[in-house]
Amino acid sequence: MTGGRVQRLAQYCDTSIQWGLILLLFLEPLIISPRSFDAFDLTKATLLYLFTLYFLIAYIARSIFLREWKFPKSITLLPAFFFAVFAVISVIFSPVPLASIVGEYGRYETMQTLIAYTFLFFLALSYRNDEVWAKRALWALAAGGFLIALYAFIQKAGYEPIFPHTT
Repeated sequence: MTGGRVQRLAQYCDTSIQWGLILLLFLEPLIISPRSFDAFDLTKATLLYLFTLYFLIAYIARSIFLREWKFPKSITLLPAFFFAVFAVISVIFSPVPLASIVGEYGRYETMQTLIAYTFLFFLALSYRNDEVWAKRALWALAAGGFLIALYAFIQKAGYEPIFPHTT
């Protein structure tokens, strides 16, 4: 591949990761299921895993295209790394390691979830390159929060517009 094409592909990966992180910030709180009322259920876990898998593929592709690995220079990365290491160690020494790895019905805070959170934290540190990115992330959180609040007011008024047969 030519140098310009490789740069464009790497730039596409970087841009898709940045916008994907913002989209995840917006969508994750909004994903709900009529069968579950947990704060973190299978639908949220699935969205988290799909986005994290996409980010991982895009990050590896970007690194292969540029032949360099982008690591953030932040003191907060070290505690996150130790958090992931201790999560894996706790799974190894858990009384029920299988439940720690794959979870059980109604419990999706598994080792994969903790590793996904750590990887997303790593990406957020890597791609928080300017004030514009931070403003976009805050707007995504605010927009999602506004929609949740609006839906709560509609429910408080006695209406259930999305799942009308669950009340």
